[in-house]
Amino acid sequence: MTVLEMIIASLNDSKNNKFNFTYFDDIVIININDNTLPVILVVSDTQITLVCNLFRINEVRAENKLELLEAMHRKNLPLNLSSFSQSGEYHIIFGALSIDSSIHQIETEILTLIYNAEESLLLFEKYLILK
Repeated sequence: MTVLEMIIASLNDSKNNKFNFTYFDDIVIININDNTLPVILVVSDTQITLVCNLFRINEVRAENKLELLEAMHRKNLPLNLSSFSQSGEYHIIFGALSIDSSIHQIETEILTLIYNAEESLLLFEKYLILK
């Protein structure tokens, strides 16, 4: 059994299990319900990375790009366990843990990342092209 499979099995067995999983080779997409942003879980030899796509780069109003980046930069420090970045065509929020983290720590990071992502979307929506 791979580390990723062991993590998912342990999360499934957790008494607080509220997660739904979708598997794609070496990553897992985690959802709580249809109203939350999905979290991508990736495991390497040394760490567990959790990523949440916030919005596409092209969804930011041209006149607000610099202001958005400054707001993300200011928000990085106060966020508990999470940071902003870009990956491909997305602005993302992510967190990382040691491969030796407990299931409780992983569960806490998933829930914290979802909360931080939702709060960040509320904060950053004024910079976005709303559809």
